[in-house]
Amino acid sequence: MVRRESAFLKLLTNALLAASLMLGGLIAFLFMDPQSEVNPYPPPTLPAISVLATPSDTPEPPAPGLEPTLAAVEPVLPVATPVPPAATEIPAATATPVVTEKFPYVLQAGTVGYTSQFTHPELACKWLGVAGSVFDAAGNPVSDLLVHVEGPDGFWMDDPTGNHAEYGASGFEVTLPRAPFDSRGQYRVILQDLMGRNLSAAVALDTFADCEKNLLLVNFSAVP
Repeated sequence: MVRRESAFLKLLTNALLAASLMLGGLIAFLFMDPQSEVNPYPPPTLPAISVLATPSDTPEPPAPGLEPTLAAVEPVLPVATPVPPAATEIPAATATPVVTEKFPYVLQAGTVGYTSQFTHPELACKWLGVAGSVFDAAGNPVSDLLVHVEGPDGFWMDDPTGNHAEYGASGFEVTLPRAPFDSRGQYRVILQDLMGRNLSAAVALDTFADCEKNLLLVNFSAVP
């Protein structure tokens, strides 16, 4: 009984070995020829590979009459952009204060006045002059000052206050070189001390060709 089982096992082993060899041979055959009719699952057929022509490095000559014409191209030069100069800071101008000189005497309110002259009756309308008085801050007459009158053509004349009592205790009078005539600001009158230093601002005078206005009355008063 034991021998029969051993013979059966050997037979079965040999059969399995033969089947394995056959199966291995079939697999090797299908691997070598997968498109074989024996293969139940053949791989899909690949499309044919198209072979493209290799481009040549040599250009084909152009058709007759179509030869390219090369136009001369001028080089483009860079344009220089001007750089504006740096702004120079200008220092601000310093304003110079205007100093107005102050004088101890000013023109008395209400003058310059005009009237016909009365101190030279013999000359009547053939005379033209400036006269008046000088007062201190309290209204008292001030003597021993000079009244300076200047005008065109280098004319000038001084007269001390108190020299012509016809116009008061501090009266003065200066005769102008011409008979009555029209002028605007050609003559100026200034009050000065005996050293010729100005005690008042210059006062511009207008004259008229009028016998009723040939005496110009100018009074000065001290600043309080």
